[in-house]
Amino acid sequence: MIVPKRHIIDPRSYLDSEVKSIDKWTRRILDVLDEIYDPSGYNIGYNIGNTAGASLEHLHLHIVPRFKNEIGFIDIIGGARVHVDDPKLAAKKLRQKLNSKSRAKKEKR
Repeated sequence: MIVPKRHIIDPRSYLDSEVKSIDKWTRRILDVLDEIYDPSGYNIGYNIGNTAGASLEHLHLHIVPRFKNEIGFIDIIGGARVHVDDPKLAAKKLRQKLNSKSRAKKEKR
C-alpha cells in the first residue's frame, strides 16, 4: 500500500505534488516487487467508501502483484486470502530493497 501523509479519503483531493509523489512511489514499488517476486501482472487501485471495501478512513493505493494460476482479484477482495510471503517478511524485503536503491541513487549524485 502507498499511503499519502495528508489525511484524505478521495484521490480527487490530491495536490499536484502528492500526485507526483504517489506516481514516484508506485514506480519504485513496482520495480522492487518485480525484482523480489517477478509477478506476471498487477492490480493497482483505491477502495473509496465502505461499499467499495475501504476499511480505513484514509486513502491508500493498493498494489497487488498477480501470478499465473492464482485465484482472481474478486476472490481476494471477497475474503479469500492468498499470501506469497508472510506480510512481515514481505515488508522487510521491500524496505531493504527500497533502502538499497535510495543509497545507490545518493552515491551516484
